Amino acid sequence: MDQKKSFIFILVPLLIAVLSIVGYVVYVNRGVFGNYFRRTQLRQKLTPQARQCILQKLGRAKAQALVESIKQTKVIPPEDLAVIQSCISDLNTNLFPPSSSNAVYQFNQGILLGTGVIIQQEPQYCQIEQQYGSKFNWLTLSWQRVEPQKGNWTWDQFDNWVNGYENCGQEVAVHLLSDASWATEPVPADLAGGRHKPSMPAKNYQDYYDFVYHVASHYKGRVRRYSIENEAHADANWGGTPEQYMQELQTAYKAIHAADPTAIVEDAAMSHEGLGYLTTAWLYQQGKTQAAVDFANSYDAHFQRNSQSLHAHSAADIQALVNSPGIQKLITWENLLFQNHAYYDHMQIHNGTSWQDLQTVLDYLHTNLRAEGDDKPLDLWEGWYGWWGAPGNGFNPQIQAQDIVKQAVTAFGGQVTVYNYWLINDFALSSEGHVGLIDNQGRPRPAATAYKVMSGKLTGATSVKKLNLGNNIWGYEFDNANKKVYVVWSTVNTPVTLPFTGSATVTDIAGNTTSSSNIISVNSSPFFVEPGQ
Repeated sequence: MDQKKSFIFILVPLLIAVLSIVGYVVYVNRGVFGNYFRRTQLRQKLTPQARQCILQKLGRAKAQALVESIKQTKVIPPEDLAVIQSCISDLNTNLFPPSSSNAVYQFNQGILLGTGVIIQQEPQYCQIEQQYGSKFNWLTLSWQRVEPQKGNWTWDQFDNWVNGYENCGQEVAVHLLSDASWATEPVPADLAGGRHKPSMPAKNYQDYYDFVYHVASHYKGRVRRYSIENEAHADANWGGTPEQYMQELQTAYKAIHAADPTAIVEDAAMSHEGLGYLTTAWLYQQGKTQAAVDFANSYDAHFQRNSQSLHAHSAADIQALVNSPGIQKLITWENLLFQNHAYYDHMQIHNGTSWQDLQTVLDYLHTNLRAEGDDKPLDLWEGWYGWWGAPGNGFNPQIQAQDIVKQAVTAFGGQVTVYNYWLINDFALSSEGHVGLIDNQGRPRPAATAYKVMSGKLTGATSVKKLNLGNNIWGYEFDNANKKVYVVWSTVNTPVTLPFTGSATVTDIAGNTTSSSNIISVNSSPFFVEPGQ
């Protein structure tokens, strides 16, 4: 009898332990992944073999962490997506919903459109800015310029610049640069010989806090957006480490909001080139190798091939690209920025790619922000239409006019609150050309009229929603002053039925208007459709 009792006492705890382990495995394999896939209508894909594959590849510790991540973010983290897709070989559905998919984005203070003008040219171009509907411009504020010595503040020149934009009806945004020689670390020797010296980390972050606080206090009510540095991921612009930049960002965020709680703090902005590499790497890391190759080869399509910096011919090219030290540094930088999402209100980008590839870039950014448990509005301070040797070598003014409207509208549909066309006039660098709305003799291109029409219809809009209108059709619904404005285009000539009843006014990008019903014929050139009241 005693032996039987002893056996029972041993067996029962053992059975409980075994059942607990089985229950945990079922919970991880079936419960966690099953619940997620049920929400995404992919549960039928999660076969027992697939569940076992996922558990084996992730391990129990990783599976537990994934459980918590899914609870918080409602998405599978990017680093786990390739594993899950490798276990479900026929999974073609994108597990990360695009940022613009059926979402209605609200803009608290209305969207802004600007046309970049260098401050020294502002008197020359002010009338043209006003004529074509520009409402936004930015300046670079140097710490050295406004505080050349500790406690010695010199505002006159920068005040004059702010006044110049304001007098022309432009909202002024500011890049803050940490470049005061008395307050920052010395520039490394290998970075000291460039065209301009990079910003550097502060020796004493209390001095940096005081600088930022004084600026935000001085311009309270006049400057609403502050960007902390400008494309700081580039060595030519920031001489410190990524971690030191994040410390600067955190310090500036606290100082600005202490001085002006209504201000919008933004990061330094990822460059056009950087976003191309990062989005390519993101696609590859998801297991979408061919999509990464296609994206890399289309991203700089506005350029002649001899100036294209991003291209690939095979999976091997993409793998080598992603694993290169330069791209790994970019990935480290951007991951730190995603992780520090609490220290900026809007994420800033600079981008001149096509509207199709811009959509992929926006999906990359929003997906990774959501993976950190947050999402952000974006601001496009430099959106442009690039052409090598601009405006020659096959440049088509009509295509430019169409594409800048598509780029801006796609941006707004991806939760961008500011679209600033860079620049209003032609501007060429050794590696890229920016085609203006007007040429350098002041003659407007068709893009100038298209921009004017767009600005008149969309400036101040408080919400936007992407519409599902059918294959090869793109449509967006804006709410502006309690009126609906629809922007629609297609890659094929086709009739489209818009979601309203009654009559409407249709305006093309040349400013021509016609009357219509809610059924209109669309093509590759965008139309603005306003329902009758």
